[in-house]
Amino acid sequence: MIFPSEDFISLFERWYEQDVDRLYRYLCYRLGDQAQAEDLTATICERAVRNLSRYDSLQATFGAWMFGIARNEMLHWLRDRQRRPPPVSLDTLPNLEADGATVEEQAHRADLTRQALMHLSALSDREQEIIALRYGADMTSGEIARLMNLSPNNIRVMLHRAIEKLQVLLVDKNEAENA
Repeated sequence: MIFPSEDFISLFERWYEQDVDRLYRYLCYRLGDQAQAEDLTATICERAVRNLSRYDSLQATFGAWMFGIARNEMLHWLRDRQRRPPPVSLDTLPNLEADGATVEEQAHRADLTRQALMHLSALSDREQEIIALRYGADMTSGEIARLMNLSPNNIRVMLHRAIEKLQVLLVDKNEAENA
């Protein structure tokens, strides 16, 4: 077994302190379950530590490398279970409420978010992935593009179209309820 050098270990430790929460939020967003996201976060970190000697800074930033491992592990996890992520309860997602908002504003925002999350399953897997990376992991279009081997412009267009689809679904649902 090859043991990672101290440099790689300190690189991982710095990443962990700064970005493990982003990784966890991304997994919560995609899986819809905090316990599963915690387990998968641990699996991803363990796999990364075992493979630290394979990291090449000329190929990607350390964060991009970690999210590459995360995407692969999450896709394997979903494939093994032969299912898509279940509808997400806001109760299982970390801190979605906005600071300074009234209780009514928070309730309205939570309702809209719940509806949007329910409609995510109508999107393609690729669209769901892009939305999860952008809003769950708070990644930029450039970071997502590098991770998915697409151009940043392609990511922006796909994200825009996916959000438009969600908006249409939400408007249709609201019009049906108000009719």
